[in-house]
Amino acid sequence: MANRELPDQIPTRPSGDVPVIVRVVWADGREEWRPARAVRWTLTHVMVAWRDDEAGAHGTLVRAPAGLSG
Repeated sequence: MANRELPDQIPTRPSGDVPVIVRVVWADGREEWRPARAVRWTLTHVMVAWRDDEAGAHGTLVRAPAGLSG
């Protein structure tokens, strides 16, 4: 994923289980919006997880939207 980011501190415990729509930018430049679950977060990043039929489970950290508060 081209928009994957690793923060300085990665949360090790689940923060919750919130339904979200995540913007995924693949390495080839394709962009898609997917339903996912926010499972861990900091003030700057969100770990999202989703499933699809072809490849199974996915998860990654992305930058949190501006204005997100802890």
